[in-house]
Amino acid sequence: MHNFSDYPRRLLITTSLTFSFLGLTTVSACNFSKSHSDIKDAAQTPVEVLVSSHLIASLDKAMLTQKLNGSGITALNGVRIYQVSYNTLSFDHTPIRASGIVLIPDSGASSYPWISLQHATLTKKADAPSMNPREGLADSSQGFVTVVADYLGYGDSAQIYHPYILENGYSAPGIDILRAARELTETQNINLTTLFLKGYSEGGYATASLQKALESLGTNEFSIRASSASAGPLDVEKTGVLVVQAASIDPANIPFLILAYDHWLTGDSMPLSSIFVPSIEAVTHALDGRYTSTEIAQQLPTTTRVLFKESFVNDFISATPILPEAVQLHQLLKSQSLLTNWAPKSPTRIYHCIDDEEVPVAVTIEATAIYKAAGAPVESVLIPSPDPSKPYTHGTCPAIFAPLAWFRQILAQDQALAMSKTSAKTP
Repeated sequence: MHNFSDYPRRLLITTSLTFSFLGLTTVSACNFSKSHSDIKDAAQTPVEVLVSSHLIASLDKAMLTQKLNGSGITALNGVRIYQVSYNTLSFDHTPIRASGIVLIPDSGASSYPWISLQHATLTKKADAPSMNPREGLADSSQGFVTVVADYLGYGDSAQIYHPYILENGYSAPGIDILRAARELTETQNINLTTLFLKGYSEGGYATASLQKALESLGTNEFSIRASSASAGPLDVEKTGVLVVQAASIDPANIPFLILAYDHWLTGDSMPLSSIFVPSIEAVTHALDGRYTSTEIAQQLPTTTRVLFKESFVNDFISATPILPEAVQLHQLLKSQSLLTNWAPKSPTRIYHCIDDEEVPVAVTIEATAIYKAAGAPVESVLIPSPDPSKPYTHGTCPAIFAPLAWFRQILAQDQALAMSKTSAKTP
């Protein structure tokens, strides 16, 4: 476990870096024939993966550095941003069209390392990366091709409800956008080399889900060099209990999860009126994809026992719940835990701010202990707040960007090792 007290404080910016698009350019759609298989069903009928790609924005090095102002990150290059549409499988294993973005450095190299970046929670569908591309700028500015999926329920698949914190909602779509990105870069004679995975918050859970899926493929198609699944609810049940125990709550998270679980796991049969104080119409309206988390907090209570019925809260956080709705939710949450029947095989770091008010750091401490007990190459990096009176929040935690330095360190070490081996072979 690392202490992060010396981490540069200047990295306190959010992962959403807004910019305006200049010189918008569109390229013709490209069709490809590479097929994929459902990781749960090897007999899935092959279909085309990458359907189309369009250049939607270009930022030169100076512009990108300006966009990263305040982050402590200086761009090493500019970036071209492509919107991609691709075929994949939905949570229920039915075919679906999904989308995302691929950010390619403009330095003109013939090969680049790449990052699969899983973004944090978005409740407004119009904020999907392919529609409002703010994700991955910092990563691509450091010479990485960066791949960012919209997630199911956004972009090309906006017609369905987002399978929020549901493992299978991230696996096939996450793998297939990597395949689509590889196809896109091949058309530009770019070779993708070392693969890293990175995500924060929902993205931390999504990253671990994708890592599990990739490590379970049983092929050499993708080799993960390192992964950072940070500040995510890896133990969904424990996260739920700790969050509901608190006096205050972000109404954009647990309610979003409950609605997603109700839709995808129970066929809309949960007794929601036994859980929520506001009407179900008010809850579903607030979370219908039109509002940001800030706007949702203006519509729904931010006091836990005003958002949820007191009888439900008391029973749900008890040692032995007995109310049917509490028992059912515990079972559903437990079914999506990433701490059972799997441990990472690739080097993995879990970054987490100690004072995180949305995903308690206890979840990361538990996950790290369980993974290490299974022999997994996992370590946690716990980040204290420099000023206890102004603690890092979930949204300002430097864990959002911290993995970049680790990835660059790994690349430098790998390069040095390769050079030493070459020198040893030279007569």
